[in-house]
Amino acid sequence: MKSYFLSLIAVFFFISCQNLKKSVKIESPKRNIAGELKSGEHHRLEGQIRGLGNDLIIASKKGNLQPANEILDDQKELARKTYYTEDARRGWHISINWSLRYASTHGHADIVKLLLYRGYANPDYTGSDLLGNIYYEDGESTPFMLSVENRHINIVKIFLEYFESKNWFYKDELNKALNLAKQKGYINIAKMLKDAVDAIDAKSKSTGLKDKDAVAAKLKRTGSSRQPINRQ
Repeated sequence: MKSYFLSLIAVFFFISCQNLKKSVKIESPKRNIAGELKSGEHHRLEGQIRGLGNDLIIASKKGNLQPANEILDDQKELARKTYYTEDARRGWHISINWSLRYASTHGHADIVKLLLYRGYANPDYTGSDLLGNIYYEDGESTPFMLSVENRHINIVKIFLEYFESKNWFYKDELNKALNLAKQKGYINIAKMLKDAVDAIDAKSKSTGLKDKDAVAAKLKRTGSSRQPINRQ
């Protein structure tokens, strides 16, 4: 009899527990695992891009060609495997263009050529570095102008050849560089720049168009997205 009552009590307890579970549904807070992983991946990626960018700046400043090549390989592989966030893209853009400024300033011709043709650095870049510091307050000193100012004739030649290959010629900037070379007494650089200016004049006469109109017309024919820049 005693065991019978104990059995009834056990059954009653079991049924009560089941009803309690149904009436009170306890939910654990949901975690957005995919979002957490995505966010973590973005932070990791941005850290890698910053690291590669800093290494590229150092290699460009010192003129270390092989490490610079390897860094571009690593960046290309990283870009192939993962999605760039806007911050990561902007960080790399600043790093590679700042690297071009350093290489142009310090006379590392191989690095300049590498960054222009393989790294797609912007020869017009006058922006800030990774810390937000402006290199020149007037904002006019492009990597090309830096090569002229620091008397690196081989780099000036690389830039002129690059501009010609892309149909990117700005007579106002060439004249500015020419005046700078004359002021500093850089005779050979001045002659090279004068020849470039004369070539633009000859092209303008043959087409019947003026400097930037002629360039814009040629860009339209070639389908290039780059437009002449008014630096006035």
